[in-house]
Amino acid sequence: MGQPTIAHLQKQTLAAQFCDMVTAEYPNLSMTDKYELASAVAAAFTGINPKDIIKNHIRDNAGRSVVKKIRRGTRVQHENFTGAMGEITMDTDDKTLRVHDGETLGGTPLARLSDISSAAGGDNEQIAEQIAAGLAGKANKNLDNIDGHIDVVIASHRATDGSSWFRRYKSGWVDQGGIFTSTGTNAATITLPVEMADINYATQATMTAPAATWSNRVLCVIRTSAAQISVHNAGGSGNQGICWQVSGQSA
Repeated sequence: MGQPTIAHLQKQTLAAQFCDMVTAEYPNLSMTDKYELASAVAAAFTGINPKDIIKNHIRDNAGRSVVKKIRRGTRVQHENFTGAMGEITMDTDDKTLRVHDGETLGGTPLARLSDISSAAGGDNEQIAEQIAAGLAGKANKNLDNIDGHIDVVIASHRATDGSSWFRRYKSGWVDQGGIFTSTGTNAATITLPVEMADINYATQATMTAPAATWSNRVLCVIRTSAAQISVHNAGGSGNQGICWQVSGQSA
């Protein structure tokens, strides 16, 4: 096989230079894309093996630093462009990026820090102050900065067997209750999960059995102290399920 002619070498050099320009403009081209590019160039410069172009391109670029670029264009060009899903382009007029979803014409411009500052009317410190002002009056994680007329639950508990439960509010109000089984007409003493401030709290009790079976049965709840109540099942016989509830100011 003879030595390549000067004309052949010149053609190969021109083809390689053309590949360099294209791959610099589109750095994310795969090796397959580069081979197809070389094939197209080789078709224009007959007598050149596209494999030689790729081999020489890799050899000549070995050890070079790689500069990655993304597609870019002016503001006007972007307004008439729909990028692929997940594509990012640069707006050369606004010096910002746009993200694309394959549908939105022009994509979605990303805000710069200066844009955020301008929208907020000041620098970062002013932005922080405005955010803080917007959060004024909102509950923090400790619920200790909310307005006095707003009441919220700050603690709650329910026994795994359902025998007792309570909800304590920020104001000190508490709702609590439970269920137990009475034995005949014997009084049952209930120790409250949460002690009340005094005996001025509301009480109620009801049987778990259907109302049709309540004949001649009366439940009586006595507030024996701030920590206990006594429930009487007057007229009852046998074991009866009874639900109770207490509401008022806690201690």
